[in-house]
Amino acid sequence: GFHGRICNRFSKTSRDPCGRWLSHEFIGKTNTLKIYTVYRVNPKSSKGDTTAWQQQKRYLQKNEQDVDPRKQIINDLLASLQRDRDNGFHTVVMGDFNETIDGREKTNEKMMSIGLVNLLEHRMETNSLPRTHKLGRNAIDHVWISGGIINSVCSAGLAPFDFIGDSDHRGLYFDLILDEMKKWSNITLWFDSQYL
Repeated sequence: GFHGRICNRFSKTSRDPCGRWLSHEFIGKTNTLKIYTVYRVNPKSSKGDTTAWQQQKRYLQKNEQDVDPRKQIINDLLASLQRDRDNGFHTVVMGDFNETIDGREKTNEKMMSIGLVNLLEHRMETNSLPRTHKLGRNAIDHVWISGGIINSVCSAGLAPFDFIGDSDHRGLYFDLILDEMKKWSNITLWFDSQYL
């Protein structure tokens, strides 16, 4: 949810038809900010046909795309982000990507190739990020932000586990000073994958 002066700039919410992400658009006098919240499935599991991976696979097959849902979400997301970039939007992408920053699928590199910056890697000046899942050893939740607004971030970090409620993930946050983007307002954005 959003509150405060940023609500006056809210334009619309869009949803991926496969349920992989949703986005919110905020329109300013000269800039548009689009914020994506994403869930990327884990690799294929043999635990049955009710997993999110299987559900997305069936959806894609119905649409004549017989591909791995983990790969396809990144391809589709990058295409959407490229359209946003072509339209002059600033973007924030946050979510549970179920991949480490240096994972074999190279999602971080793909995001950087279209002008996005991994916020925590940038702020902490390391790619050795703290774990974001209780049972994990690495960060699998990430925030990428348009390079053009990276200097508008005044703070960023990770909340302790179970800070707001019971979750197997920890919340990520950052303060974005929208005054840097033509005097909108300040906003703190939180992401916790338990709400996806």
